[in-house]
Amino acid sequence: MTVFVWAVALAVALMPLHRWLSRRVKPSLSALLITLGVLLAIMLFLSAATIVIYNEIDYIGTMVSTLVEGFSTTGLAGFLPSFTAAQLADMPETLIQMLLDTILSFTAYPATLLLQVVILFLSLSMLLYDGEQVWTTVTRKLSS
Repeated sequence: MTVFVWAVALAVALMPLHRWLSRRVKPSLSALLITLGVLLAIMLFLSAATIVIYNEIDYIGTMVSTLVEGFSTTGLAGFLPSFTAAQLADMPETLIQMLLDTILSFTAYPATLLLQVVILFLSLSMLLYDGEQVWTTVTRKLSS
């Protein structure tokens, strides 16, 4: 369900671009190009974020350990994850392990992940292509 909500949100945000591009090329080609553009943008964002995190992991680790130590004496300590002294001493390695655990949790069920990605992009493409007609039909039915 979450995947479809993301597809709807992206389709609504990209509908003006689809209208503009549909005047220049076929609507099906416009939906395909925008969907591929979204895929490319997501891949570029993830690549850039990975590069930045990898290059700055020592600084990020120092910053996180300082924040954890600073907040540990306040009322916000209950909201922080619990770290051992060894984890705080080697925070960059701790962060890398936490990131790997998170990534591996996404890939624990690769078939489900692949299905969700396919549903996202197929839904996005379909909503871009038929979104105007669906919106008109829904609003007409709701108003009568």
